[in-house]
Amino acid sequence: VDLNSLQAELDAYMTEYSFGFRKSGTSVASNPVERIAISLARDAVKKALAAKGKSGKDFTAEQINELAVAAVGRNPAFTAQAEAIHAAKKAAAAEILGDIAA
Repeated sequence: VDLNSLQAELDAYMTEYSFGFRKSGTSVASNPVERIAISLARDAVKKALAAKGKSGKDFTAEQINELAVAAVGRNPAFTAQAEAIHAAKKAAAAEILGDIAA
């Protein structure tokens, strides 16, 4: 994650943000791979903020989520990692179910 571009995006977002106003379409993804990718990006956003001396507590969950969704859109590595995690979970579940059925 490029911290400078993330900071610029955060600064731009903050200038447009209206307190108490909710935007539609910021709900959590229903696709499990997308949900995992957003979670990974959310962690990266929080780490990037911390590296800039900012606290995740200074931002709403919606703000962090919007930054994470944007990061997933810009960086395909989040989706690639999410696909690997999802595949590993599916394989583990299949193995467990196979052991139970045997």
